[in-house]
Amino acid sequence: MNNTMCVLMGKSASGKSSLVEKACKDLGIKAIPSYTTRPPRYDGEEGHTFVTDEQYSKLKDIIAENNFCGKKYCVTLDQIENPEYSLYVCDCTGLKALKEMYAGERTICPIQITCDEKIRAERLKHRYAKISKNEVETLQKVIDRLVADADEFRDIDDLSVYCVDNTFSFEDSYNQFRELLCTLLGINEVDDD
Repeated sequence: MNNTMCVLMGKSASGKSSLVEKACKDLGIKAIPSYTTRPPRYDGEEGHTFVTDEQYSKLKDIIAENNFCGKKYCVTLDQIENPEYSLYVCDCTGLKALKEMYAGERTICPIQITCDEKIRAERLKHRYAKISKNEVETLQKVIDRLVADADEFRDIDDLSVYCVDNTFSFEDSYNQFRELLCTLLGINEVDDD
């Protein structure tokens, strides 16, 4: 492993969490559990450290943060500098802040995860249907999220160095993602054959 931090960006429901969870399990790497004031979507949700507004206000050395859809998200300098972590999932605002504020030794490699908007909308509809009271509320949440994403991720193509499309086969997308991570992080995989 080298000193690279792979920063993943992608619009809501593009499949970032699924790709990261599988890569961490398969490759023995870890993603930063960024701090957020949003509630977990389900029991046992990983990928974030869920905190209250009061707890968030006491965090020190925040190096990248954003307020997205009314919820705060951030990462601290200690998390970025921790060699235990190889992945960080954020949005464009977070990456811009990280690039502006971080002066450490780690190499930051931005990776964009793309996915067709219709597929993302269906995934979001399924996600929000579990927590919404009715179909109208679900559809409004989907629309709100798609609109917020269009604004937040308008510069993503300019900020990304690498891109993985997660529109079709998850297996194909994952294999591309895994190969990219192995290259960027200097992971030498040994065939079991």
